[in-house]
Amino acid sequence: MTLADVAPREQDGRDSFARYRAQVRAAAVAALAILESKDVDRVYCDLHDDYVVRSSEKGAVRYRFVQVKTKGKQHENWTIGELLGIDGRLKDVSKCSAAKIRESFVGKLLLHTVIFGDTCESVTFQTNNHLDGKAEDFRVDVEDLTFSDKHSQLLINKFNECFQEKISKSLTPDEIKNLLSRLCFDTDVSHIKLKNVEFDSTVRKKIHEYSEVELSYSELNQILLKLLDLIASKSSGVIDKWDAANIDDSSSVDIEDLLDIMAISRPAYLLLRAGNDEKAVKSASLIQRILGEAAKDSDTVEYCSRCKIKWDEWCRKTLKSALDLAEVIDEINQLLDTSLDWKRQVKLSKIKAPLQILLKKLHDGGTFADLDLDALLGAFFSEYIKRTT
Repeated sequence: MTLADVAPREQDGRDSFARYRAQVRAAAVAALAILESKDVDRVYCDLHDDYVVRSSEKGAVRYRFVQVKTKGKQHENWTIGELLGIDGRLKDVSKCSAAKIRESFVGKLLLHTVIFGDTCESVTFQTNNHLDGKAEDFRVDVEDLTFSDKHSQLLINKFNECFQEKISKSLTPDEIKNLLSRLCFDTDVSHIKLKNVEFDSTVRKKIHEYSEVELSYSELNQILLKLLDLIASKSSGVIDKWDAANIDDSSSVDIEDLLDIMAISRPAYLLLRAGNDEKAVKSASLIQRILGEAAKDSDTVEYCSRCKIKWDEWCRKTLKSALDLAEVIDEINQLLDTSLDWKRQVKLSKIKAPLQILLKKLHDGGTFADLDLDALLGAFFSEYIKRTT
């Protein structure tokens, strides 16, 4: 089951987007995980829930649905009644109607586990505040897979009735527990707090973590504005044609969107990723950084990226001993020490002659006849990236 197979309950949120600034910040931070170049490849905005994180591994697609809810008062904790739709006047919670549970925050999250089945990895209630005592007991009980709390028992007993229209046959208690185990709570999240004091620093940390880019104040502000505008554009407007391609285009953020925002060369990234560079975003970003002004020429960035790939491939295939390889790497590191300027940048024209001299030396030694100038230049960038990360 994929997102394109199921129309959402409604799309009103996409038309009244201005009310959901916390959701926008939450989706923006979640989208930055795409830069890590691991499993997360898309984040959907205001689609089926406030945002949905898609991961893909070996062709298997999984979704993490996140519902973002905030409270205006800092110390106003969420109650179990608010989470499950239980009337506080009820002494016996088992008498709570299935309809109220189904329409509650938790009920709407659990609906995803029913509809999307195994493609639903988790459903998360994310908030700026904490849970009160009973709600926290419920969270711990579910996350520990104990299911002995009376509110967990309530969900197990009412589950089939709550979602009878969406299930073809009644689920067993163990099947229900399996679905309940996907329920998570993410509380006291700093970047969605209403005063919004942590969002900027959270984004800065995430960008540095994934790309090694140290942003100035003005650069950070530009990226923040572009990122929030991107999420805004993906969160608004009714999607008329409901198919996978249109959903992706209209409501989701992917790696190419983020590369554009951060001004990282898309061709260089794609080359490095195709060359099995597990940290392609960082590598592309750092190659651009060390090139300085020369990075404005996209052809130069692509060429240098190809050189790094060539060196990486040569290293993977070479039969040279570790001692022999150390000879090349030591020479390259000495060149790095002498050629980087005070901005930690280099001019290619400055290192061409030293690399040619090094190549002749290696060829004359007879051990490295299969190396060429491009591969050595790639070694230069590879060692710089290792130093920086």
